[in-house]
Amino acid sequence: SNLKINSDDAAFLLGKNSQKTIISINLNFFYHQEVRQIFLNTKKESIFIDLINRILIIKNTLNEKKIIFKNNNVEQTYIDLIRDVIFNKKKCCNFQEGIKINNYISKFKNI
Repeated sequence: SNLKINSDDAAFLLGKNSQKTIISINLNFFYHQEVRQIFLNTKKESIFIDLINRILIIKNTLNEKKIIFKNNNVEQTYIDLIRDVIFNKKKCCNFQEGIKINNYISKFKNI
């Protein structure tokens, strides 16, 4: 792409975890519309998450539940992070969890 950042333009990962759950991840910077969605399908229900519009939908054969979350902004995220550090709360991930996530990303990139 023409982005001037040090990042991969696209990635598709397909795998299974230790419980034999199939997992697929599709990241794409080529798409001209901003999309941040997560789909989860289980034996009992389907879950749809739209991160941009802050919508969560949980649907099974009988019911559908829709939740719209309040709007967060970057400033509030930084404030929450600082409060977590100062007051030892657990709203954001800690440093070790962040390192663990980065290690997972590095492993995926090397597959």
